[in-house]
Amino acid sequence: MTTPQPNITILIAVRNAADTLDRCLDSIAAQTWPRRETVVIDGASTDGTKAILERRATELAFWCSEPDTGIGNAWNKGLRHARGDWVAFLGADDWYAASESLAGLAATIEGASGPLDLVSARARLIHGGISQEFGDAWAWERFRYRMNIAHPGALHRRGLWEELGPFDETLRIASDYEFLLRSGPRLRTAYVPLVAVNMQYGGVSTRNFERMLHDMAAAQIRSGALPAWRAQANRIYLQTRRRAKLGLRRLGLDVGSPL
Repeated sequence: MTTPQPNITILIAVRNAADTLDRCLDSIAAQTWPRRETVVIDGASTDGTKAILERRATELAFWCSEPDTGIGNAWNKGLRHARGDWVAFLGADDWYAASESLAGLAATIEGASGPLDLVSARARLIHGGISQEFGDAWAWERFRYRMNIAHPGALHRRGLWEELGPFDETLRIASDYEFLLRSGPRLRTAYVPLVAVNMQYGGVSTRNFERMLHDMAAAQIRSGALPAWRAQANRIYLQTRRRAKLGLRRLGLDVGSPL
């Protein structure tokens, strides 16, 4: 049986990203995969973001500019307007690494031997003159301790939200992680070992690392992925490791990713 060609919704949550939004939208426009749409939820930006959306409105299936309570709230709004049977999430400071990025992910769905819930690839974090790739194949015993996949650009089966419910809007940074934790080890995944998305260092998670670790621990506890004591111990370990890496960087030593 041939798998139907995936229809993909690319959902962007944005606030005050006039400096990077055009680059993000240009990378979507350059994609060779034709069965796609773009939905943008702007949290009432006060810079030139809304003007960009007005100028490029014909490229968008839906957009709005109104107050929201954070990324999870914006994503939940956007999902109500998503018509694709697969959904990808980009930040306004992310951009597809190649014109074939979506096509490569879609081909994985088409060629799969069985149903899939998630298709992920690698991402490239760019920080000044340093770039670092990240994103591994999903594996429950790793994933329940940390987000080991590259979430930006990953394709999620639209039906997951009908089965698992909306994003938890109280987790301002880790709502994507908590959502996928709800599936537990039964999540059906595929992995493409190529860089699909570039990320500019300075996004919400990189600027608020301590809050991200706090939200990750809360996600692990709420979903039942880890008991409370183990989630907190894991948070302390990740926090200590990052502080050590930052200390080595200040000494001029190359320790790879700034995270």
